[in-house]
Amino acid sequence: MASFRSLLLFLALALPAALVAGPAAAQYDPFLQKDVTGGADNPLTGRYKDSVLLAQTVKAFDELTLPSGPAEGSVYSDG
Repeated sequence: MASFRSLLLFLALALPAALVAGPAAAQYDPFLQKDVTGGADNPLTGRYKDSVLLAQTVKAFDELTLPSGPAEGSVYSDG
């Protein structure tokens, strides 16, 4: 009996949410089907089929920290 009540409660909450979310999701659909303005693929890498660039940052140079030896201790610390 409790599982039936849980199912009814779930349906009572999920159905109205689905009805409201459906039109709202359709409103943003055109934005999710095209690349961001000025976005471009890197010529050295590919792209998954049907993927879209939502945001992009390109830097000519950046910093990267590489380990120079084995990890020490049991907790990672970035500082």
